[in-house]
Amino acid sequence: MKIKDLIITSVIFAIGIFLLVYNLHMIPPGIDTDEGAIAYNALLISQDLKDQNNRFLPFFILSADGYDWKQPVLVYTSAIVFRIFGASYITFKLVNVAFAVVGGIFLYLLLKKLFDLKLGLLGILIYFSTPAVIITARIGNESIDPVLFSAVWLYALYMYQKTNRGLYIILTALSLGIGFYSFKGMRLVVPVWIMLSAFFIFFQQIKGSETFRRFCQLKLKDKLLLKKLITIFKDIVVDKKVLHPLLIYVLILLPFFAIVPYLEKSYAGAVFDRKGLNIDTHQHYLYYWFYNLSIPSFFFKGDIGKIYEMPLLGFWSLGVLPGFMVGIFEAIKKRSFFGFILISYLLTPILFGFAGSLDYPHRLMAMGPLYVVLTVLGYQKIIKYTHKSSVYFVDNLLKKSLIVFLVVFFMINFAGFTSYYYFEYPRLHSTKQAFHNDLHIPFYTLAKISDENGIVPYVQEDIYTKYEEGNKFFELSYFDNSINIWRLGEEMPTNSALLTQNSQLDNAQNTEIEIGPYHILIRF
Repeated sequence: MKIKDLIITSVIFAIGIFLLVYNLHMIPPGIDTDEGAIAYNALLISQDLKDQNNRFLPFFILSADGYDWKQPVLVYTSAIVFRIFGASYITFKLVNVAFAVVGGIFLYLLLKKLFDLKLGLLGILIYFSTPAVIITARIGNESIDPVLFSAVWLYALYMYQKTNRGLYIILTALSLGIGFYSFKGMRLVVPVWIMLSAFFIFFQQIKGSETFRRFCQLKLKDKLLLKKLITIFKDIVVDKKVLHPLLIYVLILLPFFAIVPYLEKSYAGAVFDRKGLNIDTHQHYLYYWFYNLSIPSFFFKGDIGKIYEMPLLGFWSLGVLPGFMVGIFEAIKKRSFFGFILISYLLTPILFGFAGSLDYPHRLMAMGPLYVVLTVLGYQKIIKYTHKSSVYFVDNLLKKSLIVFLVVFFMINFAGFTSYYYFEYPRLHSTKQAFHNDLHIPFYTLAKISDENGIVPYVQEDIYTKYEEGNKFFELSYFDNSINIWRLGEEMPTNSALLTQNSQLDNAQNTEIEIGPYHILIRF
């Protein structure tokens, strides 16, 4: 790579990372219950390999409510990070940022091979400016994690198509197997991708072969059609060249699914939840499938989940909708790997009718890399069209105007999202309700004051017990010893620092630090 290209690539990735980490400790303004449970258990495991229920290296983590199971990928990744770098609120948040960035790197590698460096950089710019990526990467739950496994999966399949190396079959299977346990929504996605990958690998092995040529020559009116099909099938079965890659693929995947009965027995409901399959009329089922593919669902309506809610801003970027639409038609014409991308995009939500899932596009974050590839394909077509010179001045003017319109349209939508998300959204009452635990700064400040002054930290009882797992994470992260509990009506102890909702107490000194609705009082 030339120095100029390296600089441009570094700048774009720097911009993308900046969008993910800017004011990360305040946007969102706190953590929700799921984040608290994941962070707390990851920290416990990093210390003594046991979770809050005293289970040794559990596959799934059961939250304090005794109902919701946390997936292992984020919990154990966070535990490793805590073990190496130490635990803090920001460290925990950066784990998901890392998932998004590494996923972006694999996507960039794929885009460079599918297109070229410039279009690869355009794709990464689209990826990092996508509202879904920015929103989910800054939340400490599992919703962003499938993006990494999706990008690795696509990259591995494409490289297998180009090199025919078994290493990429192994990488494909691992990305699907591990990805299955990265997010509950992947239970409905991975089975579809497993089948698509198997057909893809199979097709790569038989295309160009004599067997495939015979298959293509078959005619429906042939009286011996069934006999010829059976003969072709037998030839395929005994062909080691065809079956060997599929065998590797199945053997790598097998352990991830062979353990499911054990997991369901040991962690009831952790794999497939406690609900049965919701099989209704085929019209009802198709409604869920196609609605989850609809333009309004992704580009306009946004997610109805409280921690993802962005009314009218959409999950994919409206600013690239023209490129996405053109990309769909181009994928139909080009077929090849782009055809596989389009088929994967269209079939990914096919099982969502079983779960009755609507208006939760964060459950389909795994489609992010597919959406980016299709969008870049569309812009490639548009750029080629606008670069074709014409003898007519009006034609050239219209083509230049189209480029200006697309750039301006993207900038307007991106500016609208960023101005809302980074500046207005954190101040909304609904946002503060969704991310209800805003105690990371008060706990950190209390720990700092206590250490600097050599005094004992206290926390008002109802503050400490209000957000149990999240507060325990902050306690373990910032304090060497357990926090002492102070109850309303009690005298404030000497040589203490107290985190409270009271602005002053009779026996406290005037030294006070105000942090939002909370106060830290000091008494020597």
